[in-house]
Amino acid sequence: MADRSSWTPSSDPNLGALLGLRYEPREIRGEGGFATVYCAYDHKMHTVVALKLMRSRPTPAMRRRFDLETDRKS
Repeated sequence: MADRSSWTPSSDPNLGALLGLRYEPREIRGEGGFATVYCAYDHKMHTVVALKLMRSRPTPAMRRRFDLETDRKS
């Protein structure tokens, strides 16, 4: 993924792509310091889901923070 300085919604390669043969991000719902949250369609479960993806390779500290945020939301 592109770093934050060059990322714009119109340049987001995830929109409309099929990720992991399962998720199709359809719109951007929010963004933070290192991740973007999408409204996505889950082709396996046939439902709409929130999908959070990091925009860059995470450091161990970023990964821990991501995991903590994900645990709180689920």
